[in-house]
Amino acid sequence: MMLENPTQIQYNVLKTAFDKVYGKTQLKSPLEFNSYYIEQGDYWKIDNITLGYNFNRTGVKYIQSARIYASVLNAFIITGYKASIPK
Repeated sequence: MMLENPTQIQYNVLKTAFDKVYGKTQLKSPLEFNSYYIEQGDYWKIDNITLGYNFNRTGVKYIQSARIYASVLNAFIITGYKASIPK
């Protein structure tokens, strides 16, 4: 909220700080709380992906079968949040 209000600080603000709020006017009052800063919080998350292969006959005398696998945690998140880039 502070990085999107050009009246509070004059440096290190986001490019969107100079956009018109609701298409009408730029924010002018310091640290104004309003619904402009709230975004939709829905998201899709792929949390755990595992890929594996089983070897039934290894050819080794004391090993009858083996399994090799790779696993990824917190693979990716799909969200509608807008990405603001600092000025």
